Amino acid sequence: MLSRKSGQLCDQWWFVNAFCAVFAANSAPSGLLPIRTSKPKRIAMKIMLPLVMSTSLILAGCAGGIEGEFPSLAKRPFEDNAPIEEGGAATPSAPQSLSADLQNKVSALESRVRRADSEFQSLLPATRNRASSASDAAQSSAGWVDAHIQLSRLDRTRADAVAALSELDKLVINQLDDELTGKSPRYSELMKVVLDRASAIVGRQNNQIDAIGKIIGM
Repeated sequence: MLSRKSGQLCDQWWFVNAFCAVFAANSAPSGLLPIRTSKPKRIAMKIMLPLVMSTSLILAGCAGGIEGEFPSLAKRPFEDNAPIEEGGAATPSAPQSLSADLQNKVSALESRVRRADSEFQSLLPATRNRASSASDAAQSSAGWVDAHIQLSRLDRTRADAVAALSELDKLVINQLDDELTGKSPRYSELMKVVLDRASAIVGRQNNQIDAIGKIIGM
């Protein structure tokens, strides 16, 4: 758009200058000048010469100067409708199953949690009954002491569940480190499912022990 406007401006200047030159050459007042043909021609030449020179300078500026002062209006690459490609490689999807080695380790730890919980649940009813019997017993009485001993025995049955849960948690942390450094596929998501199940079991045991402890004043 700027190039077309500058071209129109140059055409107008050329027309004005040419018209002035013709007018000056043919309209010299005859009453004020001697009637000789040579002098009007000299006057016309004197008038036309600077006009022609100024016109040449203007045309030169129109041809080269104006266009160079403005940035190109051509479409830039980012204005195209081509889709923008995202950099970086796509994150690989998580495996559908654990490796044989991890599967054995995770299964063994979960089995320890469940085995300890089975023993815990088998002893839980008797411990509750002892605690209920000693709820009104005096502190340090036989019933009160017996209820506390039974509760301590119940707590020991879940010791291996707590230890297995801790080992499973460390295993998941180590697996995450290997995934961050690119040493292993993304097995951690499958391992976290087992970790959540084990955590739920141990958490339920904690709540049951706390509830019995409140009965006997712990």
